[in-house]
Amino acid sequence: MSTSSEFERAELADRHTDTLGGRLAALDAVAPTSVCIVVSQHAAQTRSGQLIATFVANLLGRIEGVVQSIQVLVEGSDPLLFSSIDPRDRYGASCLSEAVLRNGALSSAGRVVGTGEPGTTIYLGIGRPAKKCQLYASASEWGAYIGSGPGPEVTGHGEIAVGAIVAASFAAAEVFRSLRGRGALATLTSFLCFDVWEWKAMPAQADSDAGVVEAVFARIDRNAGVAPGLPLPAFTLVGLGAVGCAFMLTLWASRTSVRATIIDRDVVARSNLNRYTLFSLEDLKHLKVDRAKTLLAGENFELNARPVWWSEYARVEGSAAGAEPVLISAVDTNTARHQLQDALPGLILGASTHELRVEVGRYALSDEKSRCLKCFNEPEATEDDLALKRRLMGMESEELEQYARERDVSVHALFAFVDDLRKGGDGCALLGGETLNKLRLEGSQRQFAVSFVSSLGGALLAAQFFREAAGRPLLIPPNTRAVFQLWRPGAVSNSLYAAPRQPRCWCESPDVRMVHRQTWIGQRLSKRSGANDDDALV
Repeated sequence: MSTSSEFERAELADRHTDTLGGRLAALDAVAPTSVCIVVSQHAAQTRSGQLIATFVANLLGRIEGVVQSIQVLVEGSDPLLFSSIDPRDRYGASCLSEAVLRNGALSSAGRVVGTGEPGTTIYLGIGRPAKKCQLYASASEWGAYIGSGPGPEVTGHGEIAVGAIVAASFAAAEVFRSLRGRGALATLTSFLCFDVWEWKAMPAQADSDAGVVEAVFARIDRNAGVAPGLPLPAFTLVGLGAVGCAFMLTLWASRTSVRATIIDRDVVARSNLNRYTLFSLEDLKHLKVDRAKTLLAGENFELNARPVWWSEYARVEGSAAGAEPVLISAVDTNTARHQLQDALPGLILGASTHELRVEVGRYALSDEKSRCLKCFNEPEATEDDLALKRRLMGMESEELEQYARERDVSVHALFAFVDDLRKGGDGCALLGGETLNKLRLEGSQRQFAVSFVSSLGGALLAAQFFREAAGRPLLIPPNTRAVFQLWRPGAVSNSLYAAPRQPRCWCESPDVRMVHRQTWIGQRLSKRSGANDDDALV
């Protein structure tokens, strides 16, 4: 009989057990490995350095079955945490090493953490530590470095957290691939300096002097054009899942002023913890939006938490509030994406993940050349009654209880329903209608998902939001898609792509464009959000 702790670990690993067509080794064939995060004396004294160290520990701690333990070595003095690095210590009362270890244990009480080195297999250097490491990560506000050789020192003394979170995502991906990748896919990236602002790798060589790459970092940050305290427009985020968590964390850690409505009806489930970087074991069974509002609360971080499905919000609250000027799509089904687009928001920014791949998109019906969020996103087939009942009958009691809480269904009612099915009944008198629909799986659910892919998606989505606020959106027709895959991070395929409208799509109708135009032409974001005129994106 499996123990409770074994069941919990299995739930944590459930979403990344797949071998992805043989490109990854089977999870049970992997020897879980220790990772020691080594922070250079210089990096420890910078916001970006502290962000990389704490966030990569957060990500690594969620890769159950791959990472056995997390240690930390801070060279020189162990400084206090800067504010807005860790939501669980927002003002910086703990030292850096303590924060790193705390983040490494967010998803698993059994995660081994400590400051020692015995048995460590992989050393991950942040900045340019004196100790030799197998892997190095560094960042500026908008630049991210990963490589098997020492790169530049961390240069992020500013506020923007994008570069650091992208670098941490790269680093966790390298550890994961080196341990689970098969053949050449297990080889560490020798050198990658990524300009997040322009979405491109910078031309530099692995043997370049570190000062050369630091100059590249400085040039990236100068080109970004994001001034300190850049005002962000009010927005509505739909979906506080893996991508949504990373998106909000990136904005919060960038110390920006945020006014947002966050919409998600679900509670935090244990299986979510393999990739929901904002949440921990303490958040289980709590509504996602309520916990996010509490964790990210701040004088300049105003969140309106709406624990409802989007369809309900759009029908009841959205109709009273008017159309959404800026909608952030972090949902994980095409059915939901269609519902978002039906609301005719002024602008949609969205991110999605698939295996080890991230895509960020921009959807603006005000531009005749722009696609909409429905284009090439066919709605999934919903699980039918027979398949749903068979799946539920195959679940153990603990699984059923957790699934009921995750889907906001009465545990007692679900047990009675399954018991009736197992006795040969049809369960119709016990569960039906909307309650039964909550239990169904849609096409995209239960697919492969892992922490570092979702965090990269959220950070890159936040970068696009910053670009919009600065008036430099980058993703403009025809190139409104940006793709990054982590199988080979230095590949030229990690670039911008054309995204034409789908023939005969809903958005091809002149009536749709006309209604959108009548809704938004000449309107300013300030009309609804109370923002200044220079906040407007539409």
